Amino acid sequence: TRKGRKKSVFVHTENFFLRVRTHDSKNCLPLFQLKVNKIKALIFAKTLTKHWIQVKNKAVIGIDIGGTGTKLAIVDEEGRILERSSFDTQAQKGGSSFIAAIADAVVELQQRVTSSHTILGIGIGAPACDELAGTISGAANLPFTETLPVRQLVEEQCGLRTRLANDANVAAIGEGQFGGAKGMSNYA
Repeated sequence: TRKGRKKSVFVHTENFFLRVRTHDSKNCLPLFQLKVNKIKALIFAKTLTKHWIQVKNKAVIGIDIGGTGTKLAIVDEEGRILERSSFDTQAQKGGSSFIAAIADAVVELQQRVTSSHTILGIGIGAPACDELAGTISGAANLPFTETLPVRQLVEEQCGLRTRLANDANVAAIGEGQFGGAKGMSNYA
């Protein structure tokens, strides 16, 4: 927000209009106005105002892609594992089958905690990944040989913001946050 300008979000539940306006000292200009159904309006408003809304019982889905098994867990803010799931990585033949298996497992996990927690996103640790591009390419122990845009495909199929990172780096971060290296500034 530029100095002297504020953004406001208005949700009109009677007609389900969502308006975003900029305010300055001279006038009020509508940026856009959408007529959408109630669910989309509320989801969009929540997205726009995510910094204002206090979401209770936040959780994320962590996925560890390994050569023999792919493990998934829903983890809360304190690092407690709420639910787990896994499937045989090698049983999947090709990239599309592998992504479909991930999406199925994510949906299954979400259904287990849908009434108690809000899932904010998905974090994936994988070998041979390009974190910036969101792809896995050339991993000798995975059941696909093509470059697979994992981040994009998981986001599309699961509808959750997704991040992809090197599995060794993710393991080190996890140890530093919740494991044996908690509170240490240097560890290997």
